[in-house]
Amino acid sequence: MGIIVGKSNREQWSIKNVSSGSISIGDLPKCPVVGPNKIVDLLRYHTKEEINQSIYLKRLIDRRTVKAMKTSDSVELDSYDVKVYESVEGNEIEDFAPSGEAVVEAKVLISDNYSVQSTDKNIYVTATAENNITVTLPASTGSGRVLTIKKIDDTIGTVIIEGNGSDTLDGELNQTLIIEHESITIQDVSTGNWYIN
Repeated sequence: MGIIVGKSNREQWSIKNVSSGSISIGDLPKCPVVGPNKIVDLLRYHTKEEINQSIYLKRLIDRRTVKAMKTSDSVELDSYDVKVYESVEGNEIEDFAPSGEAVVEAKVLISDNYSVQSTDKNIYVTATAENNITVTLPASTGSGRVLTIKKIDDTIGTVIIEGNGSDTLDGELNQTLIIEHESITIQDVSTGNWYIN
């Protein structure tokens, strides 16, 4: 993989991953997985319209997981109410090979209480010694949807997975992740019931 340093002659809509883990943008499937502190120019993989319509990108920006950068005043990423830089001059931009039509699974990194969204598939949770994190599932309907939730910190904080209302997880109202790298994969099997795979 080559590294391009300096300002490009073409317009760029770039994002920088400011989190400690790798991220992917589920509704921009041609964009590669972005490692920590890496910058990717989204216009290499998607149109401006596709980028502006990305729900995943908006969430990543809102959660301050990524920073949006631009090389032109015509860029509309600032509609997401984040700081948008005028240039990527001086930053390193990884020259990723296009990933073709490969579909990248939706990954969400959280460090606060969270309600699972309809587009989430894998949820990585960072608790703290002072704070347990609660992940609230959507109502189970028997859709067959599969979710994986993983605790990625080594603190004494726990991750509590709660059903929606009276929905249960293997017959319980909640399940708890206690140790680092512990995970749970669950499936929406029927109305009111999530089951552990």
